[in-house]
Amino acid sequence: LAPAVGVTVGQPVVVQVAVTNRGFASAWDVTALVTASSTDGGALNLAGPSPASAATLDPGAALTFTWSGPAASPGHVALSVAAAATDAFSGAPLTSAAGAGALTVQLPAGLVATVSADRSSADTRQAVGVTLAVTNGGDAPARLTAVLPSFSPGFDATCSAPDPPPRVLESGASTAFTWACTSATAGALALSGTVSGADANSGAQLFADPAAPATVTIQLPPALAASVDAAGVGTASLGQPVVLNVAVSNAGGAVATVTRVAPEVAPASAAVCGAATPSPPYPLAGGASSSLR
Repeated sequence: LAPAVGVTVGQPVVVQVAVTNRGFASAWDVTALVTASSTDGGALNLAGPSPASAATLDPGAALTFTWSGPAASPGHVALSVAAAATDAFSGAPLTSAAGAGALTVQLPAGLVATVSADRSSADTRQAVGVTLAVTNGGDAPARLTAVLPSFSPGFDATCSAPDPPPRVLESGASTAFTWACTSATAGALALSGTVSGADANSGAQLFADPAAPATVTIQLPPALAASVDAAGVGTASLGQPVVLNVAVSNAGGAVATVTRVAPEVAPASAAVCGAATPSPPYPLAGGASSSLR
């Protein structure tokens, strides 16, 4: 019987019965019979045997009968085999001892993949973690062979190699592959991946892509600039208060957190400055500006 353990629905199955004449007389009209039974719906569509029979089987000779056909429905299949012939000397009927075999017919392996990213936004050239979760929703084991990261066309992006290496995924089991991607291009970056492999029983090819990608907004990093205006005062008397207007702008794309505004006076002993209003920290969106006093 080949294969001997598990097959997938639709997979070709070959059953072979080897008949050997261990007596001292020839056997005439040699035939073989295979009977398949199941208690849970398993079935095979076998045709044969080939040859249908043999006119003579001499002492010590052997002959193989072959049945073949696809596995038809899932379940456990028990096989019983037997051979029959006629003794060439006496004309007495001959029967062999019964043989037995078994196999399990399974539904094909079926891969389902989903993808996620560890952040919704990132700066250009900042690493984004990607996770591809894969589940085998079929009955047969899936032999995973490759995981290929992908991203939006037109982006200057690179991704590391997925980890861990592909493996066999049993029925109902799940696994996750991770990698990191960086992009030098700003915009909405769609991240995804494809897992490929084969049905471990039949060798049929398997592929799975997530139904939707993970989208990450890639922004230019924050770029802060500041300018100072002494409120039109060019000259002041000793001890006269001077109000400084400070304009802070973010020319980048990502939000910046303004954490500190520190006046600089030269020489350092020439003046004493109060705290800026409003006082940091505060967020400053990309392309925005704020005023302090």
